[in-house]
Amino acid sequence: YIIISSKPSADFTADTTKFCSLNHTFVFTPVTNNANNYNWNFHDGYSSSLESPSHIYSSGGKRNVTLGLTDPNGCSNTLTKSNYITVSEELNPVFSVNNNIGCTPLNVTFNSGLSSLLNFQWNFGDGATSAIANPSHLYNDSGMYTVSLTVMDANNCSFSYTSDSLVNT
Repeated sequence: YIIISSKPSADFTADTTKFCSLNHTFVFTPVTNNANNYNWNFHDGYSSSLESPSHIYSSGGKRNVTLGLTDPNGCSNTLTKSNYITVSEELNPVFSVNNNIGCTPLNVTFNSGLSSLLNFQWNFGDGATSAIANPSHLYNDSGMYTVSLTVMDANNCSFSYTSDSLVNT
């Protein structure tokens, strides 16, 4: 008699598919119960033969993940999930100003030093805000102002920085 086996299912999941900083451990799990040989490719130079491996990506970006597996009958199957993992490199939105002490009205230009491809949210400490990369702001009232900047990258990861008592008018 002839025995013909079907290919094993090559589907898989990850505990999370997006993380907003490097050095996160992703855990991958195959969705099959009939394989005995696993070949994972994380498309960053690393691979694993474990059934449910964990992996840390050392650089940001979107990553493909491939699972190849073989069952006890020697049947095999492979699945690649394109752009399955997204890792954002942590941003440090420290900023500088052209001047931070003066008399009212004081015009201050802020420099984020970051790509204009990001989304920006400035809070100037006096109720005013801005959404541009390198804004200027006019302070009309005397006082000390705490300024904060939050940036959001293309993966919707946000990073913030606050400078206490940055502007003194």
